[in-house]
Amino acid sequence: TTDKTKINSVKLIKALGATARTVPIGASVLKHFKDIGHNAEDKNVTYENAQARMRTLVLMDIANEESGLVIGTGDLSELALGWATYNGDHMSMYGVNASVPKTLVKYLIKSRDFDAQYKLATTDGLTELYNHRYFQEQMQNQVSHAKRYEVPLSLIIVDIDFFKKFNDTYGHQSGDAVLRQVAFILKKNVRSTDIVCRYGGEEMSIILPNTKYEEAVTIANKLCSLVSEKKCKLSNGRESNVTISLGVSTFGADGETPATIIESADKRLYNAKENGRNRVN
Repeated sequence: TTDKTKINSVKLIKALGATARTVPIGASVLKHFKDIGHNAEDKNVTYENAQARMRTLVLMDIANEESGLVIGTGDLSELALGWATYNGDHMSMYGVNASVPKTLVKYLIKSRDFDAQYKLATTDGLTELYNHRYFQEQMQNQVSHAKRYEVPLSLIIVDIDFFKKFNDTYGHQSGDAVLRQVAFILKKNVRSTDIVCRYGGEEMSIILPNTKYEEAVTIANKLCSLVSEKKCKLSNGRESNVTISLGVSTFGADGETPATIIESADKRLYNAKENGRNRVN
């Protein structure tokens, strides 16, 4: 490359705080000229393209070794002038608009596999809500966020009323159908930022970021009404009314740790059930 290009490259590397690495390609290019019978003094298009391809080859190989990405080679300046030197690796790397760069493929595959595995690890198979493990992780995260930024946070714990009796009367398949339908109503009628989880058994939970206690109680009352108004379809084709009881707690007034906030919501849920069920406390 030219001295000017090299000087500019060094300046850019320093400005980015990156580590410079120089890989001489002279010997490799001269060997290539010898292999194809090209006179190194003849500085024609073969002379230019051989160097460009070797630069690209070296960069691609280093990127593969380092599990990195090539984000620029000398050809980018050529593109601005309306031409470029391509080889197979080069086209694979830079055909971004038409294809996936090959150095990205393995990461895309890993990412897709990770997403699938992560969903399996964090989702309840029956209700398709987040599972208890995810709930506990998010409570830790959301409490930390509320502390740091001094924003409100509330929690609702939900319990399906007389669920054991319902299971004994209609069977476990009907019980599963009720769990799925109640979960769907909860998930459909909260905000996208709210986190709906299966807490365990017939209990579900809703983490409400940036939500004060009064707002959380309003949401809980709305959900309580929606569930009681909707007939649940059972596995045998019959329908039945179902009700829920809900306990609400909030960060600060009811505690500043996940454990104390959960405990407070649990106590209020117990009070709601003791006071007649199908209500919010």
